[in-house]
Amino acid sequence: MWGLYLDSERFNGFQTVIQYDYAKAEMLAPEYGAIDLKCVKPLPDSPEFEYNARVSPVNHPELTGRIAKIYWHFDKQSYYYIIEINGKLKSKRYFAGDLAAVE
Repeated sequence: MWGLYLDSERFNGFQTVIQYDYAKAEMLAPEYGAIDLKCVKPLPDSPEFEYNARVSPVNHPELTGRIAKIYWHFDKQSYYYIIEINGKLKSKRYFAGDLAAVE
């Protein structure tokens, strides 16, 4: 399942999206470990891209990176992504339509 982890002390960012196993109360991504299910707000659908997926910005196909962070945009009710290219996080927020999967 996918959800928002609302414990701001664990993550630097209120809108951090996690993948978790409800039955075991364990986080599977972006890290692994036990979680308090009371701090999780389930999200309706899975994100288009998962953590560590290889992607390229559609406007710069020559750049290739990986999904480093996934957040939830409350106003747009959609996921957005922060990518890492050559070990550096890009400051731009990317939505699913801004990225293409790289094989």
